[in-house]
Amino acid sequence: MVFISCEKEEGKLSFKHNGVVREYVVSYPENTVEPCPLIITLHNFNGSALFIQEVSEMDDYALPNNIAVVYPEGISNSWNVGTPWNNNEHDDVGFIDALIDTVAGRYKIDRNRVYACGYSNGGYMTYELACHLAHKITAFGSIGGNFMLNADQICDQDRLVPIIDFKGTGDPFVAYNVPFPGQFSDDGSLLINENIAYWKKFNDLTDTSVEFLDDLNQADSTTVENIIYSNENHQAKFVHYKIINGGHQWFGSKLGDDYISYIGFNNHEIHASEIMVNFFLNYQLSDFTMNVNDD
Repeated sequence: MVFISCEKEEGKLSFKHNGVVREYVVSYPENTVEPCPLIITLHNFNGSALFIQEVSEMDDYALPNNIAVVYPEGISNSWNVGTPWNNNEHDDVGFIDALIDTVAGRYKIDRNRVYACGYSNGGYMTYELACHLAHKITAFGSIGGNFMLNADQICDQDRLVPIIDFKGTGDPFVAYNVPFPGQFSDDGSLLINENIAYWKKFNDLTDTSVEFLDDLNQADSTTVENIIYSNENHQAKFVHYKIINGGHQWFGSKLGDDYISYIGFNNHEIHASEIMVNFFLNYQLSDFTMNVNDD
């Protein structure tokens, strides 16, 4: 197997999946000898790989920790999650499955530590991956997304699934509670309480703890409540960051401040990318299954 040297990749790469050219962008840490963990970072509806690379600032937190990041490109700038508003009918779960193999074939990737996160439609897609690709992806993070869980959809039950979720109570696009007509989340997807209930049952989470973060930046009009659902008998948690008065933001992103009038308030007590990196590094796939493919 031939690997690309350990350096930050410039520009888009591509391969064919189901006869369609699929594109992606990779950031790989410099001067790394050992195989790197990999974070798959999924863009929003009408977004792009390069946009989410910029707005998430994931490179700033992943690369110094010797973690590679891949930013896939959705067909028609969207991900197929079974909603009435996404723009494609392609097999995006299959694409991400093949993408993991493709990136691991080009770079030194620790397949025991592959993670996925996404924003908005990418957050929806992250839940699809948690449902159907947990045999390859260890832990999952959603920012401003919901879990569609279509009527005929049954999630794989082979292992426990750690998840971290960020949502603003003032999100104008994906409602925190009941959506109003016309919002993206007026689509039959699970609202946050339904979503939490689903994964609490899935992971047998019996304990709850709550922390209110200090409001160090009162000028941003938001505060943060961190709710952790757990079970003392295993380590798979559902961690929820409730951003009170927060909008449809990748919270903590500097670029997000430029869009407050459109997507709502940002928060500066946290950075979602930093928190997710720290959350992901608590987990390895071998914590949950012995069937880790190291090819």
